[in-house]
Amino acid sequence: MMESVLAHIDISDVQTKPFPYVSKIGAVIDGELCKRLIAEYPSLETVSRGMMLQGRPYTSNEKVRYFAKDVLELKEVTPLWREFVEAHLTRDHYNHVLRLFKPHIKNVYPGIEKKYGPLEKLHIGIRHIDSYDTCDVLLDAELCTDTPVDTPSSVKSAHLDSLDKLLVGNFYLRRPDDDSQGGALELFAFKPDMIRFYGKRFADHAYLTKIGEVPYQSNNLSCFINSLHSLHGVGVREVTPHVRYSFNFILEFKDPLFSLDAYYPMTSRHVARVLYTKTRALLGLS
Repeated sequence: MMESVLAHIDISDVQTKPFPYVSKIGAVIDGELCKRLIAEYPSLETVSRGMMLQGRPYTSNEKVRYFAKDVLELKEVTPLWREFVEAHLTRDHYNHVLRLFKPHIKNVYPGIEKKYGPLEKLHIGIRHIDSYDTCDVLLDAELCTDTPVDTPSSVKSAHLDSLDKLLVGNFYLRRPDDDSQGGALELFAFKPDMIRFYGKRFADHAYLTKIGEVPYQSNNLSCFINSLHSLHGVGVREVTPHVRYSFNFILEFKDPLFSLDAYYPMTSRHVARVLYTKTRALLGLS
């Protein structure tokens, strides 16, 4: 039976500050299995299939995703990869996540069981296949490829993941001939009284302190509870013809688990909208 990348992670591996996370360097899974997964990792042409069907070629240092749905329905991967992906879509995998993180989940989100029910009893499904009509939590297992780099850049600087994601995991599968520089997963914390965002959940490095990193090396793992404080990004990659390979797994809820509204700068348009809404309320027009 195929094991998940969490099979040999235990509670003692979970760090709690500034957010609950696991950072495991090397020997996450069996070494021979890791080598086989690297050797059989789908080509960039396969992973970027959806983009190419839309007539849009990929660009320099762009993240391209191949969802569990693609693996299960299109079957353009080897049997080994299909089995590996399926191992991260099971009740066993979900239960292992709870064994590692449930106390931390309840600490970060104290009302989560009141809203959704006991975490152990939630109905799970597969993202992009199942729906929240019948499921409480959707799982995904993605093959992610960062394309070759023409100009040094970060594929994604310090940010938070989507607000409906509860857990995010990243497992690295670097090829033996890859001599590229950079691309580590970087972990950050806000400096005191500096919580603020811009754009699509990005944070300016001027407000952050780097607390650690997971090098882009084969058989390395990071996994964390997504929250207001779960800041992470990918370090700058230097020019390279090589691609960056990772396997990502997530747990996602229907609704946002937290809000960032209070941490975005108030633009003049935003201020005007707030005043307009409040005025209408005072006049009894809303």
